Amino acid sequence: MGNYIDSKNEMGYDNKVIYNKRDIMNLFSCESDKALRILRLLYSMREANKIGKEYYVQKDALLKFLSDTQGRELVI
Repeated sequence: MGNYIDSKNEMGYDNKVIYNKRDIMNLFSCESDKALRILRLLYSMREANKIGKEYYVQKDALLKFLSDTQGRELVI
């Protein structure tokens, strides 16, 4: 689950995990439309990226969003 992207930094290679709509569907056990709404929300908060028609979010950004909204009710 998740795609690994190698990005080179001063320390060498750093693996980044990037989730797409299908990964979000698996993580949250939801339908395609709900996963797309989650990604659109993250995109509107500048936590996700949009390439063409597809949305992508890094694992770190998703975990930060989840920890920031923990205990709150989100209507998506």
